[in-house]
Amino acid sequence: MSDLAKAAGDLISKIYSVEATELSHCAAGAITTAITAIMTGTDMGRLYRLPKTDAIRNRVVI
Repeated sequence: MSDLAKAAGDLISKIYSVEATELSHCAAGAITTAITAIMTGTDMGRLYRLPKTDAIRNRVVI
């Protein structure tokens, strides 16, 4: 299944001319990934500190 997901992600990346994709198998997973990206941005330090959110934005309006 992971091979299929990788192939689908690669195809989507190619179609939309983007560097990478995140293929999610359910809405909850997609929302979690999106909120994590919003909270951490490109700062890997913030990502590794999760679930501790003292020093980062920790409220998101959907």
